[in-house]
Amino acid sequence: MPAITRQLLIRYFKGQCDQEENEAVQAFIAAETDPALVATCMQDAFEMQSPDQLLPLSELDYSNAWKQFRQKSGWQPAAVSTPAKQIRLSTWLRYAAAVVLITVISMAGWKTIRPHQQVADALADAAPQRIQAIKGVTKRVTLTDGSTVYLFPGSELLVPDVFNKKGRTVQLKGRAFFDVTKNPQQPFLVQTGALVTRVLGTSFEVNSNHDQQIAITVRTGMVSVYNNNELARLTPNQQMLYQTTSGAFTVNSADAAGLCSWVTGELMFDRTPLTEVCQTLEQWYGVTIQLNADQWRHKKISVKFKQLPLSTVLQILSATSRFKYEMKDNHIKII
Repeated sequence: MPAITRQLLIRYFKGQCDQEENEAVQAFIAAETDPALVATCMQDAFEMQSPDQLLPLSELDYSNAWKQFRQKSGWQPAAVSTPAKQIRLSTWLRYAAAVVLITVISMAGWKTIRPHQQVADALADAAPQRIQAIKGVTKRVTLTDGSTVYLFPGSELLVPDVFNKKGRTVQLKGRAFFDVTKNPQQPFLVQTGALVTRVLGTSFEVNSNHDQQIAITVRTGMVSVYNNNELARLTPNQQMLYQTTSGAFTVNSADAAGLCSWVTGELMFDRTPLTEVCQTLEQWYGVTIQLNADQWRHKKISVKFKQLPLSTVLQILSATSRFKYEMKDNHIKII
């Protein structure tokens, strides 16, 4: 009997298994050995069908496409919910229900922390120090508690005068990587927009550079993320994507080392929309890039650059993405 793997489950939901594999997978599902894995693989198979076509769908069309795929997969459990485009939850699994229950209990135990109030108090007590990284240049900052902050070009950090005396609280605008000195008695808080990231001692990145989204990526240790309540606890190689307009969020696996490698001069993009790539390059190189967002909104980029001049980067992108560009001084126009 074939071993049950993620790849086998995905092939099963795509209708690519032979009879022996079908029987093995059906027995695995019936035994409810790992329902969370089954749920994830079913949605992964769905999204692998034609990801570029799924993105522009309305919620109703997306729901209908999901239902049609579920019917073709041959598995019809009762009350299977549509996978949300922002929040990948599988409420039809008992396992997921248990996770929700644990999360509710966890939030109830943590709500007395009120990290937003701690941030507000810290910033109100004293005039904060404003630390900026100009566009085109990264900046490394060592705080009084020994923690190190790497500011992405164009980002800003506010540090209260009472930092490390009355708590460890900072406010970020933009993108930064934090390597926090461990202190269980004094949590480290980072406010970015509506979110507060709370750690005791760990390394992680907060990125609010992209429109209507905040990304939090954990390199080492554990991170708690709050809005009005605790939203999630992240462990190494997990990333939370929070939509600022709707409050929806996802928690996914991520290559934290790669995503945070800009600290050592390397930019990594993994199926990143070209519009976001251009936003990053604008800040990294201190230029402006003009492009038609509607024309290129579905174009995804997977590439790495390390300490390359902008002219070389543009040549690589234009060759792989098949676009032309004009460059004059610090302004680039993608045609």
